[in-house]
Amino acid sequence: MRRQACLLLTIFLGLSSTALGLGGTLLHPLIGYPSDIDPASMQQADDALRFMKEKLTFLDGHFVNQFAYNRFGGSAPDTSQFVTLLKEAEAWNVRVAFRDFGEQDSAFSLTQVMTTHEVVVTINSGRDDFRLKDFQPHLSQLGATGATGAASK
Repeated sequence: MRRQACLLLTIFLGLSSTALGLGGTLLHPLIGYPSDIDPASMQQADDALRFMKEKLTFLDGHFVNQFAYNRFGGSAPDTSQFVTLLKEAEAWNVRVAFRDFGEQDSAFSLTQVMTTHEVVVTINSGRDDFRLKDFQPHLSQLGATGATGAASK
């Protein structure tokens, strides 16, 4: 009887992890890029990730299956520079959005679906030390629905 209960428990846990997916908290940033990109783009992607590690502060993050959410702290110039480096690398399809996070610690969040290499950088427009002019290079690419939150700065 004990053996049957153990077998049933194993099957149940195996099926539930498949049905519910894998997920958890990130202790370090999780950002992926395709392995088949050209060497120049790979070098630029590595440069962007190196800049992220040296100039920005990873606050927290989590993942569910192929979806990853990362939250970073940093200055407006460093955040803007990081977005520029991501775009220049051409390893990701980068979209920029603005939203008031309701707190001052976060500079931005970075979300990615690993299978598509779509990256959304959402800049915390509620930061007292952030101004839209700090992100001027990225404003021209916003669509009608690209900006959300406080825009009066």
